Amino acid sequence: MSAHGFEPILSLDGRSRDYVLGVEMGRLWEQLKDPEPFEQTIHAENLEIVMRMRETLDREIRVEDCPDETYCYLFCGERAA
Repeated sequence: MSAHGFEPILSLDGRSRDYVLGVEMGRLWEQLKDPEPFEQTIHAENLEIVMRMRETLDREIRVEDCPDETYCYLFCGERAA
C-alpha cells in the first residue's frame, strides 16, 4: 500500500502523471454516462475536469477533500431525468 493508502489496480509503468490522470478521467467519463449513483476516490488534480463532465452530463456530484489534499472523495447521484 502507498503512503496515502491507495495503489492502482493496474500498474501503468513508464507512463507520465498526465497519462495516469487521463486514464482516470476516461474511466470516470464512462461511469458518469451510466445513470446509477456511485462513489469513489479520484486525484484532486482532476477536479476541474470532473466539474466540466458534471455540467455536460447533467449529474449531481459532491466532492469532499481528503486530509492530504492529493485525493478527493467523489459522490455521484442519479442522472437527472
